[in-house]
Amino acid sequence: MNRGLCASLLLALMLGASSARADLGVPLTIKLNNLTGPAVAGQPVTFGVQLKSSQAITVRNLSLTGGTATGGGPRPLGLPDSVVLVPNVATQLTLTALPTLTSPVYRFQGFVGNRIVVQYLDLSRGHFDQMFRNNQAVDIGDVVIAPVDPNSDDDPGPGGDPMSARSPFLEPLRDRRPSAMGAHSTEGRTIRVLGKVRYHRQDGEWIPADHLTVRIIDEETGFDDLLAEVRTNNAGEYDVNVWSDEAEPDLYIEFATINGAVEVQDGTWNSTYTWATSVREDYTGSTLDFGTLSSSDEYIRPALHMLNNATRAWRWFKNTMGVNPPRQQFEWPSGDWPHYDPYGGDIHIPQYVAGLENFKSRWNTATHVHEYGHALMNEVWDYIPSFDYDNGICNNPNGDPGHCGFCQEDGGTAVSEGWGNYLAGEVIDQYESKYGIAEDSQYTRNQESLGNCLDNQDPNMSCPCDPYRTENFFSRLMHDLTDNTPDEVDGFAAANGQDLANFGAFETVKTLRDWHPTSPASYINLFILNHPTMNKEAFWATLANNKYVLEDNTAPAVPTGLTSTDHTAVANADPTIRVVWNTPTDNFSGVASIDLQRATASGGPWTTVVSAQDTSFYVSPELSPGNYYFRIRARDRAGNLSAYSSAAGPFGIRDPLPADFGTTVIAGWDSFVVPRD
Repeated sequence: MNRGLCASLLLALMLGASSARADLGVPLTIKLNNLTGPAVAGQPVTFGVQLKSSQAITVRNLSLTGGTATGGGPRPLGLPDSVVLVPNVATQLTLTALPTLTSPVYRFQGFVGNRIVVQYLDLSRGHFDQMFRNNQAVDIGDVVIAPVDPNSDDDPGPGGDPMSARSPFLEPLRDRRPSAMGAHSTEGRTIRVLGKVRYHRQDGEWIPADHLTVRIIDEETGFDDLLAEVRTNNAGEYDVNVWSDEAEPDLYIEFATINGAVEVQDGTWNSTYTWATSVREDYTGSTLDFGTLSSSDEYIRPALHMLNNATRAWRWFKNTMGVNPPRQQFEWPSGDWPHYDPYGGDIHIPQYVAGLENFKSRWNTATHVHEYGHALMNEVWDYIPSFDYDNGICNNPNGDPGHCGFCQEDGGTAVSEGWGNYLAGEVIDQYESKYGIAEDSQYTRNQESLGNCLDNQDPNMSCPCDPYRTENFFSRLMHDLTDNTPDEVDGFAAANGQDLANFGAFETVKTLRDWHPTSPASYINLFILNHPTMNKEAFWATLANNKYVLEDNTAPAVPTGLTSTDHTAVANADPTIRVVWNTPTDNFSGVASIDLQRATASGGPWTTVVSAQDTSFYVSPELSPGNYYFRIRARDRAGNLSAYSSAAGPFGIRDPLPADFGTTVIAGWDSFVVPRD
C-alpha cells in the first residue's frame, strides 16, 4: 500500500549532546534543539542551543564555525562571546546562520577554564536522510559465523515504549500488538517471522547483532501497524509468531539500536539508528524468513558495533556484580573526543577530532567499554573520584588535556580511568570464548602486562609514573587480583613481584562499589581492611607485580627443622650431603628466598653455598672426608632478613671402604664389574 504521510506532519525534535573532554571533565551539558529539518544552502537556518551546568561557570570564546563561509564568515546571529551559568539553571541561545553548499556541518565551541567544549551539528541533507529515511536493510545471504555460548545470552529487555520513544521524523506506528489489542479479529491469522542480523566489522569479520531491537510491521496508509517488537539473541537471530488482522498483510522488518541496556543515537538529531527492509506485499504464507539482514549503508554500521559492545559490557557487569544497570545512551557522532558526560549522563563518540574527520573512535571497542565503565561508576555507584588530567603530557589532538596510560596524573584519575581500562580488558577478553569471534587486536585493551613509563602520544618520550598516580598500573593490579594466571611475573615489576592472588572479579570490584576509594593507595588499604583472612603474602607479591610495594619492616621467622636426610654424626662414605628445612614463615610480604651456609666447625667460619634462592633443599657437591655443619636464614619479599638458625650437624663423611662398593653392569659388557681391595 502507498504511504500517506507527508513532510508537513514532521514535528520539531529536541536534541541532546554534550561537551568534549578527556574521559571526564567539565560539568556542562549542551543541548541542541528546535531543529525541524536539514539545512538548505543559501537559506538562513535557526536553531537553539541550551547550556546547563551543576556549577557556577563561565563558558567563554563561544564560536560557531564550519557551516558558514570558510575563512571566518559572519558571526551567527544570537551568539554571545561568553555565557555565565548559574548552577542547574538552563541558558537558552537562539542562533541563526547561513549554510553554504560546501559545509552544512557546524562546530559549536567554547572554553571552560583550559578545557575545550565542542559539539558538531550535521544539518546536511545526506545525514538527515541517513537518520529519517529508514536506512535500507538488505539480505546478504548466508553468512557463517562461529558458534556463540548459549549461556551468555542474558536479555537486557526492551528499550522502552516504541510508541512514545519513536522519532516524529520516522513513519508513525499504530500499536497492533496483542497486548494492546486484546481480542483478535476473526479474520486474522498467525505468521511466524524469523531471520538474522549481522554487520560487517572494519576488519572484515561478520558479527551477529547482540540483542538488537527488531520490529515486525504491517504497512498501511497513514499509520503502519506494529505487530511485534522483539530482540535478537546473542547470535543475532530472531524468531517470533505475530498476529495479523489481515489475510494478506504487507510486512517489513525494522531494526533499531536500542535495548534495555543501551541506546545508540545520532549526536545531532538525537534519534536512534534504524533500518528497514523492503515490503513483502500481500503475504499469504505462514512462515516468513527475511534471511540474513545487514545495513546497506556501510557508513553507519558502527552504531551496531557500539550496541554490541555496550550490551556485552552490561552483561559482564550484571553477571559479575548481580546488578542490572540502567539504560545508557551513546551519542555518535558527537563531540570532539570520546568521553562520558557525568552531568548529562551520555557517552559521546566523535566523528571529528581537532576539526578533522577521524574514523578510529567509532570502531574502538576498548573505548566504548571504557566509557561505559565511567557511566557504571557514576550512575550505579554514585561515585566519581576527583580527577586532574592536566599533567601537560598526554593532551588530546584538539589541545584538551587528556589522560595517560603510563604517565602519572593524580590518584583520582588513576582509579577512575584504571577502572575503565580494567572493565574493557575483562569484557573484551571474553569475546572469543563467549561470542565466537575475538575482537580486532588494535581495539583491545590488554591488562596482563605492564608497560614502560612513556607518553601515549610519543613512545620515545619518557615520563614520571608513580603507580599510586598512574591509571595503567592500577588497572593491571585489578586484573591480577581477578585472574588466576599462575605465578606470572610482569615485565617492569618491582623486586619479588609475582601474580599470586586470585580473588575473582566480584571481590576485586566490590572495594570500588562499597568504599569508593579516591586513589590506588586508599583502594589497597580498604582491600586489606575488608579481607582480614586473605593470604597476605600472595597479596603483597601481586601488588609488587604491579610496582606497588607496601612497607614491611618485620623480619621473617628463623627457619626451623634444618637437617640432613642422608647423613648423621656417624660418618658414611657418601661424599655429598643433602639438607632440608621447614618452609619459613613471614607476617606480611612472604618469604622470597633463603641463604644457606656451610662450615667444618659449629662456630664457623662459614661459607655461603646458597644465596637468595627460593628452594626447600640443598645437595652439596662432593666433599672431602670430615664433619660439616649448616645454618640457614630467610629473606622476605621486602628484603628483611631473619637471624641465622643454630648450626645443624655434624654430618660426617669418611673415606670409602670395600664394603661400601657394590657390583654394577656397564652398558655393552656381559659380566658384572666387582670392586676389589
